[in-house]
Amino acid sequence: MSRLLWFLVGAGAATLWAEKHAYMQRGGPNGQQWCHNGWHQRHARLQEAQQQDVNPSLPSPSNEGKKRVVSAPSTPIPGGSSSPFNWEIEGERLRRQATDAAAELSESTLNTLQTTLEGLREKLQQHKVQREALRQQEEERKRNPPRYV
Repeated sequence: MSRLLWFLVGAGAATLWAEKHAYMQRGGPNGQQWCHNGWHQRHARLQEAQQQDVNPSLPSPSNEGKKRVVSAPSTPIPGGSSSPFNWEIEGERLRRQATDAAAELSESTLNTLQTTLEGLREKLQQHKVQREALRQQEEERKRNPPRYV
């Protein structure tokens, strides 16, 4: 009976969490919207849009014919490097690390498998030798039955 009670408590908690999560994604109280980074105010986005309309240096909706080129900011990396962050180099480095990790994992798995198979092969040979010894003992017993008199 207590398992049923705890199941119902857990189901209720999960339902409440899911409903609250969905409510916050729809807009929540006071126009706040939830995302994976935290709370964002809708009015902050509206102010940013209004500043773009007022500021002539920023592209406006009236300049739709012109293409806007966005480049990566040339801010220093927090680690201390003064060169701009290059996503292609970082992506290539991460791919290389992932490939190396997969290769090491595959190699260790194959080594483990090979060791296991060698152990099984030795065990089979030992059993074969034991069976052969038992068979020879049986043949010897059949050739020379014990004498009871």
